[in-house]
Amino acid sequence: MEIENVLLAEAAVADIRGAMTLVGYNQRVVNSPNLPFSFKQTLIITLRGEAEAGSHAQLSVNLNSPEGDSAFAFAQQVPIPPPASKDVPSFINIAMDIPFSGNSYGTYSLKVTWREMGQESQGRDIDIFVLDPAAATPAAG
Repeated sequence: MEIENVLLAEAAVADIRGAMTLVGYNQRVVNSPNLPFSFKQTLIITLRGEAEAGSHAQLSVNLNSPEGDSAFAFAQQVPIPPPASKDVPSFINIAMDIPFSGNSYGTYSLKVTWREMGQESQGRDIDIFVLDPAAATPAAG
């Protein structure tokens, strides 16, 4: 299976078909008037492709601060479901709330890694920008 999308949102809801509704999609700029700060984001990972039904893969999520320190780390085995039909590839939608807290302003890096047994790992990175609204200057335009 391959990572198709890695998204951030304020919230996500899935229906019985697996379709997802996202609220506040692409919340990558955070204005925090105080330090330390804390809030939650919903991480959505969409995987697609062929895989051996009944097997497992390793999902890892790491959030690093602007200084390179680990602010959050998570790893879990994920079961791979069988495809809905022999003519349809497998799809997996994973939505999880992740805590987001820090002690500094700057660019935080969120890395998602997916690894199936016998396969090379693959990853996606998302930058999240934490700004002090008092220090922000409007862009020239």
